[in-house]
Amino acid sequence: MEKSFLFLIKQIEDSEAISIRWTKVSFIVLSLFLFSSCMKSGMMMGGNMMDTMMSKTTSEVQKINSSQVIDKMIIEVINDFNEKQININSIAVWDIKSKTAGLDVETIRLKLISQLVDQNRVNVISRDRLKDLLDEQSLSLSGIIDEHNAIEIGKLIGVEGFMGGYCSLEDDRFILSLSLIETKRGVILWAKIVVESF
Repeated sequence: MEKSFLFLIKQIEDSEAISIRWTKVSFIVLSLFLFSSCMKSGMMMGGNMMDTMMSKTTSEVQKINSSQVIDKMIIEVINDFNEKQININSIAVWDIKSKTAGLDVETIRLKLISQLVDQNRVNVISRDRLKDLLDEQSLSLSGIIDEHNAIEIGKLIGVEGFMGGYCSLEDDRFILSLSLIETKRGVILWAKIVVESF
C-alpha cells in the first residue's frame, strides 16, 4: 500500500511538473509572438520615419566627408596644440574612432598627420613604421591607447606621445575630440574638442 501511495504521489508530481513546463513554454511562445508582432507593426508604422532619419544621416556624413569642414577643424586643433607648447618631440597618431557610421576616419587621421608634419614641431612616426615596431613586439594596432598602456607601448616603440580620439555627427554638428597621452608618465597632456555646425 505504501508503494502504491508513493507511486501515486510520484505520478501527481510528474504531471504537475509537465503542466508547469507547458505553462512556461506557452508563456514564452506567446511572449515571442507578441514581441514580433509589436516589432513588425512598429517597423511598418515607423519605416518611413526611419528611412528619412537614415537618409538624413547618410547625407550629412557625405557632406562632412567631402567638405572642408574636417580641414578647418584639424587646423583649429593643431593651432591649439601648438599654442600649448607641450614638450614632446615624437608622437604617433593612433586611430581616430567614429561614433557615426560612414565617417571617413582614415582621412581624418591622415589630414591630422599631414598638418602635424607641415608644422614641423614634432616628429611623427608613420603608420607603417609604427606597425613594424609593434609587430616586432608582437603587439597590435587594433587596441586603444590609454593612460594605462601608453607607458609600456611608448617605451617599446620609442615615442613620447600618442595622439588619438573620436569623432561623431550629432544633431547637425560634427564633433572631433583629440587628446595626447604622454608615454613617460601615462598622463593626458593635451585634449581638445572642436564642434562645427553645418
